[in-house]
Amino acid sequence: KERLTNVLFANMIMLGALTRLSGMDHAAMKRAMLEVIPRFHEQNLAALDLGYDLPAAARCA
Repeated sequence: KERLTNVLFANMIMLGALTRLSGMDHAAMKRAMLEVIPRFHEQNLAALDLGYDLPAAARCA
């Protein structure tokens, strides 16, 4: 999480949350992101996963 403080990863975090809330396939979204975004794959995957987990964490709180 500490690595994702750059505002550039905010869109990827939001995309992860949208993926979960809309019922889209998480693995398919990861594959698409890797094909479309040319750099920072590790950080973008982590941001996508973080965003994907946020709605579930909010429901538990």
